[in-house]
Amino acid sequence: MPRTTIVRCCGGTVDQGSVDRALDSVCFTDRYDRETVIRSTGERIAHTGYEAYPVDIVETDDRTILLEGRLYDRRDTEAALENVAAWIDEGNIDRLSEWVATRDGEFLITVVDRSSGTTWVVNDVFGRLPTYRATIGGTTIVTRELEIVRRLAAALRGEDVGVDRLGLGQMLLFGYPLGTRTPFDEISQLPPGSLLEVGRDEVTSLHEFRFDREENDDRGVTGNARALKDRFVEACRRLRHGTGRRRRGNAARRDVGTGGRL
Repeated sequence: MPRTTIVRCCGGTVDQGSVDRALDSVCFTDRYDRETVIRSTGERIAHTGYEAYPVDIVETDDRTILLEGRLYDRRDTEAALENVAAWIDEGNIDRLSEWVATRDGEFLITVVDRSSGTTWVVNDVFGRLPTYRATIGGTTIVTRELEIVRRLAAALRGEDVGVDRLGLGQMLLFGYPLGTRTPFDEISQLPPGSLLEVGRDEVTSLHEFRFDREENDDRGVTGNARALKDRFVEACRRLRHGTGRRRRGNAARRDVGTGGRL
C-alpha cells in the first residue's frame, strides 16, 4: 500500500541504506515508487505509492508539509495545511482540535519545521489511515506500513520485533487489535484525532468521541434523521476524487541542514 514513513534518529545518524531497502520492500509492483521529501543526517521523510495516490506536498519558507489522503471540505488545501502548521507552531491546540473535529476527510498530515528540525504528525478523528510508531534504540519510526518497522528493527539491532500475543489474539477474534495495540511488540498505533511530536512519546489527543452524552437530545428522531440526510447529501456533493501527487510552493526537495537539493 502507498504510505508515509518518517525515520528520526535522536542524536545520531539515520542509516539511509536501510531506509531505502525498507521503502523498496513495500513497492509491490512496477507502478510503485518512493519519493524522499526530507533527507538530513538525523531524519528521513518519504512516501511510497503510485502516481494517482493522493499526496500533497506544500513548501513554505520555513516548513515542509505533507498531506496523505484528502480534505473533501477544503478547496484551498494549501491554505488549510499552512493554518494547521501555524497552529501547531503557536501551540494553539484548541484551534487545531476544532479544525480536526469538523473536517470531512481521511488524512495524515506531517509538518516539518526546517529551522528547528521538529516534526509533527496529525491524523483524522476516525484514524482512517492507520499509522504506526515505534522507537528502536535511539531511532523513532512513524509509518503507515508495519513491514517497514519490522525491517528497520531487524537492520538496526539484528533481530525482528516480537509478537504481541494479546494483540494477535484480539486480531484473530475481532479482525483488528483493540486500542493502540498491534500484533507486534514495541509497535503501537497512533490514536485517531491525535497530534504527535516525532521523537517524543507524548501524544496529544485532539478529539475523542463521547458516547455517555447526547449532544442533539433536543431534537427528535425526525429532526436527527433530517440532519443526517443533509450531511450525507452534502458529503456526496463534495469532490471525492483527485489527480494524485501534487507539490506546491517551492517544488525543490530540500536537504535539511545544508540548504542543498536532492
